[in-house]
Amino acid sequence: MPLEEVHQLLKRAVEGRLRQESVPVFNAYKRVLAEDIVSDVDIPPFSISHFDGYAVRAEDTLQASNSNPAMLKVVGRSYLDNEYVGRVKAGEAVYVSTGCTLPDGADAVVPIELAEAEGDLIKVRRSFRVGENVVPAGADVRRGERVFPLGHVLRAQDIKFLADIGRWNVKVFKKPTVAIASIGNELTDRVE
Repeated sequence: MPLEEVHQLLKRAVEGRLRQESVPVFNAYKRVLAEDIVSDVDIPPFSISHFDGYAVRAEDTLQASNSNPAMLKVVGRSYLDNEYVGRVKAGEAVYVSTGCTLPDGADAVVPIELAEAEGDLIKVRRSFRVGENVVPAGADVRRGERVFPLGHVLRAQDIKFLADIGRWNVKVFKKPTVAIASIGNELTDRVE
């Protein structure tokens, strides 16, 4: 049988037979996705602080300047393992470490280097706009966004990301079963 005819037979035998399976995400390293992955969540899920500093209401800093600093009362502290749960009201601030969820009512962060602490007060010497030094909810990934296309080969960082968005199982193509068939005159010394 001519080699080209053999190739065509083999091609027809395997075409359209890519089988799929669902595997736990931590067993999916270097596997090929058999589906598009769409995020069901926003990352980050809430607006977070981009710096260590003070979560404030931007409007409380509108008139702030070197000669007329805004004086804000620090009413709490927020750390990743112990976040502040109250609301920031007019004239108040909450210390936040980098990555902490912004408390309700706050819409900007004054970096720690730009705030002068005096007891339970801070002086802010310039105005801050809404969203300044804040990473908004969904800045990295929005709910409904396609994060990996069908056919993507999963890398280590992809596995971590899938766990972050709560995808514990993924559809991948089954690993192919491969056979090697040696052909040619190296198998026999008989000549035809």
